[in-house]
Amino acid sequence: MTPTNSTEIERQQEHARRVRQMFAGIAGRYDLLNHLLSGNIDRRWRRIVARRLRPLLTAGVQALDVACGTGDLSLALQEAG
Repeated sequence: MTPTNSTEIERQQEHARRVRQMFAGIAGRYDLLNHLLSGNIDRRWRRIVARRLRPLLTAGVQALDVACGTGDLSLALQEAG
């Protein structure tokens, strides 16, 4: 849906600003909080994904981690081979 009036556009812009501000405020602590709050399950699933993808990660193959955030999955893939 495309907003058509200035009030709706302003409301959406304000919402987007608040979301950016919220994520900017937690970015530095995100990984630590993710590990703590998930009981390190996040690390486990990344290792599982990396292990399952390892056969596809042959020499010269590149992987693109879209919306990678802090890059934890990309690092796990690199470590896996």
